[in-house]
Amino acid sequence: MAIIEEKLTPKEIRILQCLADGEKPSERMRYTPGTVKVYLYYIREKMNVPTTYNAIATAMRQGLID
Repeated sequence: MAIIEEKLTPKEIRILQCLADGEKPSERMRYTPGTVKVYLYYIREKMNVPTTYNAIATAMRQGLID
């Protein structure tokens, strides 16, 4: 598996961290829900995973988020 950190932007990593913390990125980062949905689509594409849950788990395994 490629190193994901090189593929994700800091905003994308913050969105994953929000979700891992049980928070809504749309509230914490003040993005519209539609904007978050688009970011999550690109995150899944970059990480080559089918679900947001898989993206969070992969980011945690690679030490990008806690």
